[in-house]
Amino acid sequence: MKITMGAVCIAIAAMLSACGGGSDSSSAMVASPVPADRFDGNLVGQNTPPSADNFVKFGNYPFNGGALFAFDTSFPDSAHSQLLMSSAPAWTGNMRITNNTTGASVVLSKSSNPSNPGSIAWVGDNTPNLVRNGVTDSFTVVATN
Repeated sequence: MKITMGAVCIAIAAMLSACGGGSDSSSAMVASPVPADRFDGNLVGQNTPPSADNFVKFGNYPFNGGALFAFDTSFPDSAHSQLLMSSAPAWTGNMRITNNTTGASVVLSKSSNPSNPGSIAWVGDNTPNLVRNGVTDSFTVVATN
């Protein structure tokens, strides 16, 4: 069987299209084609006044059999942050989110969301400079111990 470069490019393009194309119009996300057990991409920090929490949206990015939805600082209170999934991943251990631009990171553990007990969330400390409102930063999310 002969495989041409054109066939490889078409297969990669089809794969990216099936995974959402690496972009989400609601969050200006640009994700790299990486294995489904991690997220690497640029996200724009957002804020909904008068709230003090900043957040980024992942646009249901495929992650370990589930889908990343959003990461929210100062939630459920000012001392904590949370990573929300729109569908449950196979991984139930800790997760780490890192802002590669600022170097800030936090390890999160699976927890119930007090404001929405049926949701799928990982909760950790609120870390300064993890999400900056109005700034595009590079982020990585990985499963960790």
